[in-house]
Amino acid sequence: MKRNNQNWMISAGALAVLTMVMAVRAGAAGSEGVTVQGPVLHAEAVARAPLSATGVSGAVLATMLDQSSGSAATHAAEVHGMGGVVTHDVLTPAVDVRSGLTDYAQPSNPTVPPVYNVADGYRPMPGAYRYDQRHVVQNDNQRSAGANRPFTDLWALTYFSQDDRGLAVGNWLSVRTMRSVRQGAQYGTQFMVPAPAQTQTVMLTAHSAFRVHREAEVPFGKVLQQWQNGPQFAQLVLREGPGAQEAALCWNYALATAGRLVCQVWQVPEQWRPGQPLVDKGIYIDDDREYYEGESGHRYWRREAARAE
Repeated sequence: MKRNNQNWMISAGALAVLTMVMAVRAGAAGSEGVTVQGPVLHAEAVARAPLSATGVSGAVLATMLDQSSGSAATHAAEVHGMGGVVTHDVLTPAVDVRSGLTDYAQPSNPTVPPVYNVADGYRPMPGAYRYDQRHVVQNDNQRSAGANRPFTDLWALTYFSQDDRGLAVGNWLSVRTMRSVRQGAQYGTQFMVPAPAQTQTVMLTAHSAFRVHREAEVPFGKVLQQWQNGPQFAQLVLREGPGAQEAALCWNYALATAGRLVCQVWQVPEQWRPGQPLVDKGIYIDDDREYYEGESGHRYWRREAARAE
């Protein structure tokens, strides 16, 4: 495992924008299930602006989690960080990042996509769900035909619950990884027909679910949840966004098979009210290439805006 230090510092390019070293929480232990019946208040309910200089409201955080970013694959950028001009690197495959909710009562299946609750048809989704996040190689229209470097596909699942009081993010995170493989002239994801020997699954746990009231403030720079299994861990972090009225929800993975930071940037519109969508401002990926044989450094993907699908 490459990143076995929980004080792992992200690459210089990402650091210039996100200006963070991920905070450490205690080692995680606990059951693989969540025992809460619904959200339990994490902080006293005080009316908050949706977004301020110090954080976002719990209602905005809930929308960050139940609104999907749609789908838009992009090639790696040669520039580092979230700013600057993107130059396509076609030697690394195009990558598509998707997230959404699935019915918690249904069995998880990589062939069944989550509900893509994108802005044009956004609706709040009260109840208990499985939060589903996927980073996979995409080759529509032969976009990855010239790639000669692999990418580790990643599929993460956790529990998400919300009601008119607050929200909860589960005390477990199941992560499956699989290295993309060459299929003829291009790399392609194998998640739809996984080969067991090539798939690695790890269950990470935390002491308890993360819970917050919809009216409470969720501060920037806070590790909202950390899941762990031995030296492997993943973190959910809220960061201030790079632009006006923006916030970034980041997932930091330090696994035996992958080291990756994925941030979704959302803009909170003026006069925003709970139940309304946020504005998708893009996704940023920092992939640690030390996990790939013969490589080092980092590769970066940045997608400005998603298309609804």
